[in-house]
Amino acid sequence: PKWEVYASPEVLEGNKSVGGLLFNGIKAHNLRVIQDSALHLPVSVRSYRCEAVSKWVNALIEGENEDTYKISMQLQKYPINITRSIEKAREWLRNRSNIKRCGLVASSGAKRLRAYGIHVHGAEDMDETKNWFLCPKGDIRSSNALEVATSEFACQGLELDFVGVCWGGDFTWNEKTNGWHFKKFRGNKWQIVKKIETKNFIANKYRVLLTRAREGVIIWVPFGDKKDTTRNT
Repeated sequence: PKWEVYASPEVLEGNKSVGGLLFNGIKAHNLRVIQDSALHLPVSVRSYRCEAVSKWVNALIEGENEDTYKISMQLQKYPINITRSIEKAREWLRNRSNIKRCGLVASSGAKRLRAYGIHVHGAEDMDETKNWFLCPKGDIRSSNALEVATSEFACQGLELDFVGVCWGGDFTWNEKTNGWHFKKFRGNKWQIVKKIETKNFIANKYRVLLTRAREGVIIWVPFGDKKDTTRNT
């Protein structure tokens, strides 16, 4: 059989044997390399966007409020929204899910999201994770169903087009100290985290969650409940 390899001029210039690398073992007379300048990407739009989003996330995690706002103004083509309503978050995502992949993500330590009807699954359930990422729209197991949030363990290294970040009680802003409040849920109550290593681990959870979207993100911060000591912040 005849094989054809299409490559940009830049690739061919840097690697004369590109066809041989891609199709190792195929005889030269069965391989035809075709040069196509349209395949060259002179400007990496996504790399620039990814870099700007990373800066925004880092500023947010570090509690640099002014920098967070300034950087967000540079992301006009990458919408960043925040809401106190999970239904509004779902509506925002559904409006973009016709041809895009959407989903909810949450920290594995956000134990009290269960009170709002949000189940968080981890990487230990491979079938659930596989279905969440691969099942098509209309399948209740799909991320597009917006029923189940995946944790940082299941989504690390993977991306969706639009993401809804469900904010948990393990990482909340403390206005008195003007900084982040780190907590871990044990038994039936939250415990204050004091170890630096654990604090860094929690912060990095949210760093992962906030960088899972290719095209835009909406953050849902649920209202607390003063009658419930596990949700009073």
